[in-house]
Amino acid sequence: MNRRTFIVALLGTPAVAAFVVACGDDAKQSSNESVSAALDEVVLRIGYRGGYVAPGTDFVSLPTLLVTGDGRVFTPGVTAAVFPGPLLAPLLERSITREGIDALIAHAAGFGLLAAAPDYALVAEPMVADASDTVVELTVDGNRYEHRAYALGFEVDDANPSSPARDNLQRFVDSVADLASVVGAENLGMHRPFAPDRYRFQAMV
Repeated sequence: MNRRTFIVALLGTPAVAAFVVACGDDAKQSSNESVSAALDEVVLRIGYRGGYVAPGTDFVSLPTLLVTGDGRVFTPGVTAAVFPGPLLAPLLERSITREGIDALIAHAAGFGLLAAAPDYALVAEPMVADASDTVVELTVDGNRYEHRAYALGFEVDDANPSSPARDNLQRFVDSVADLASVVGAENLGMHRPFAPDRYRFQAMV
């Protein structure tokens, strides 16, 4: 039984509710230089968690941006608007140089994100109930920083004001959407489909 047949067979059983693509273990290059992000670390992860979603959604929710210390950038691919959708959610992969990673870390530091998270609480009740949290995670020099803001970007009027901390986090998220403008296009490789070499499953009643 090949891998594809095995996956389809498992997904056909009631016990398997969801699965997520897991990054394979590429060969790591050794270096004697002091670097700001270890090769096996997730340098930056931006994604959405929680909200009014079905159980198990967080397990299969892909980040909108994932940068790893071994020089890779992952972003979601385009999914066709068909039901029930593809068996595997498409991911794109591209390379990023050490200089690019350092520029990204410096960019995050410029927004004050390499520090304990400030208060991201909403000043008033949100206009949209049960929205998700925007979560920005950074790992630098072995230190992990998490910035989590509920319903980020849904502050729409004077009755639902934002805050300086929330505005700052939103600006950072918006800025790295165009990663080339942050780290330099010369520090990024071409996009290509990510081909996973293993999968993770979650069983639910």
